[in-house]
Amino acid sequence: MKKHILNDFKSDTFQVFAMVTTKNLVKLVWAVNQSLGLKLEREEDYTYKNKKGEEDFWPLFQQHMDETETTVSLIRNRGLHSLLVPELKNVDVFLVESQPDLTFQLSLEKVSKTGISDFCFQMNDSMASMESMAKLNLE
Repeated sequence: MKKHILNDFKSDTFQVFAMVTTKNLVKLVWAVNQSLGLKLEREEDYTYKNKKGEEDFWPLFQQHMDETETTVSLIRNRGLHSLLVPELKNVDVFLVESQPDLTFQLSLEKVSKTGISDFCFQMNDSMASMESMAKLNLE
């Protein structure tokens, strides 16, 4: 079996906002859509096989903006069997912007001011393993 080691993974093609919230997922998606002017829609669950070969599933909501090639995704941290980012076990959901564009660029200020989460912070590469950061690159 081949192993691939992520030695030089860079997360500069996407940005991630980690959110702690008491809202259920459907209410959170609705609030994000209303507050940020998005149209996130339910997609097929995100799947990932861990090193033991066990597959897990996470609910995923996305919007792709064709004109800017930006994708905004909202994904729950807790899957069916495990956490998407185990280093951040207190985080409920991640709001991910792939290929950030200046036309529509999420910022911590925009996300925090919406009141949709109890606590929000922008992630950087040092907060999670390279494997976890690669899983958050949902494009």
